[in-house]
Amino acid sequence: MEDNYDDIINLPHHVSKNRPQMSLYKRAAQFMPFMAVKGLKEVLAEVERYTEPKEDLMEDRKDLLDRKLSILQGFLEISPDVLVTYFEPDKRKAGGKYLTVTAQLKDIQMERKRIILSSGEKIPFENIKDLDSKLFEEME
Repeated sequence: MEDNYDDIINLPHHVSKNRPQMSLYKRAAQFMPFMAVKGLKEVLAEVERYTEPKEDLMEDRKDLLDRKLSILQGFLEISPDVLVTYFEPDKRKAGGKYLTVTAQLKDIQMERKRIILSSGEKIPFENIKDLDSKLFEEME
């Protein structure tokens, strides 16, 4: 049986003299599947983005934070430095992340149940995981 390609099988590979060769990257891109759904890439990236669940504090931990807030309230006029670890909920999906900031304490709003730092952050009591200050050294 005669092979249909016998007449061209041994010819040299054709290279155009008029056009530059396409890079391997561009050649490969021609054969990549297209994105059938607009925005799919962004949605997949959002799904893959990690968020932490918020931890529930034990009652003894809540009591300790209440005592620390009471101590800080007595020293508001000197704007003490505080180290606050708190939960910041994610704006797009369930969960969030824990942040730790050091700043001067500007106010404690008991009626709104939040603290305000000199950096402008307003942190609800329920999101505070830990508070630290030099004022607490006598507590321990």
